[in-house]
Parts: sequence; structure tokens; C-alpha cells
Amino acid sequence: MIGGTGTTLTVTALVTTMAAGQATSSLPPVSSVVARTQPAVVSITGTAGALGSGFIVRADGIIATNKHVVTDVGALTVVLASGEKLPARVRLVHPQQDLALLQVEAGRALDALPLRTSAPVVGEWVVALGNPFGLGPTATIGIIGATGRSLGRTGDAAQLVQTDAAINPGNSGGPLVDMRGNAIAIANAAVTIGQGIGFGIPIQLVVDLLRDLKGP
Repeated sequence: MIGGTGTTLTVTALVTTMAAGQATSSLPPVSSVVARTQPAVVSITGTAGALGSGFIVRADGIIATNKHVVTDVGALTVVLASGEKLPARVRLVHPQQDLALLQVEAGRALDALPLRTSAPVVGEWVVALGNPFGLGPTATIGIIGATGRSLGRTGDAAQLVQTDAAINPGNSGGPLVDMRGNAIAIANAAVTIGQGIGFGIPIQLVVDLLRDLKGP
């Protein structure tokens, strides 16, 4: 029950109202999306302690994150969802965008998130995954509120997606996933003086960066 006495609104009706036309009956429960995607999400630490988040994009140990998470922080350690800690090195950084690719050597294939290259759609549901404030694996849900945003930074080029899924310090570098478990953006920034205004970098830019990755 939501609201005062005599006001009843089922969760199904609320979701249908908020989904902006998205067919909720065809979508999996949020819990199943989180269970399927969380194993590919990592925490990234350095000499300064908990720094941010990232996610595995290739089974051979390639991890996507924000460039600011791994810049000038000393030796890097990646903490897998299982708690296993692995040393990491920076393989490639984007010359303009706040993106970096890391490498870990696990000695086995790792769970990797599929990357959705079709553009995010305003109104679609997304789940933000990461390690806010160093608390540990955390999931929040919201919708894509806008596309084509820019924060006025060099390289943004009006490409950011906006979401009201909670993005807090430590979420930087973690994925925004759609309701089918595909990564569609990387959490990048939030407006701290507002509520429900966060931004992510479209995953297509990660795909482009992966094409530039050469050698072991």
C-alpha cells in the first residue's frame, strides 16, 4: 500500500506507470539481472584505499573503468566479486574520454559483461552496479533520463547519458546495465547538489577502445 488510508497502488501498477511505455511483463526481475551481472563487477583499490569500480569486458581479464580512478594512484589491485584480489596494470587509456582498460591475470576465464552497442533509450530501466563509499557490491535502479548530455569537460562532446539510478563516490567506473544484463554505459559522475542526476559514458566508446587494444 502506498499513500494514505484507502489509497492502494500495487507494485505492478507503479512499475507500469513509471516505465514510460516499456513492457514490464517481458522484463526479468531486477534480482535476476543483478545476480547475472554482479560477478563481472569489480572494486579497484590503490595505495590510497578504495578508489572506484570497474567491470570485466573480456574473459581474459580486461576490465573497463574510468581513467580518473586509476590515474596517479600507485599500484593497483582489483577485487573480484568473489573477494579474490589480483594485481592490475593499466593497458590503455582514452586520449579524451574518462576511460581506461586494465589487465588482470587470473589464470582462468573470468565472467564478462556483454556490451550493448545500440543507443540507450530515454525511459528504459537501468541498474547501476559498483562499490559506493567502499561499502562493497551495491545495486541501484533507475531509468535513462536523457542522452546527449555534456558536463562541459574536454572530450564529453555531448555524449553522456543521464540517469536517476543512484551514483555515489566509489561507483565511478562501474557499469549501467539494461534489464537484459548488457552494459550500456559506465558510471562517471553525479550532480551532488541535486537528486537523481548521474551520468554515464556510452559503452560504444569502450568498444572503440577495445579495438585499439593490441598485444598481451
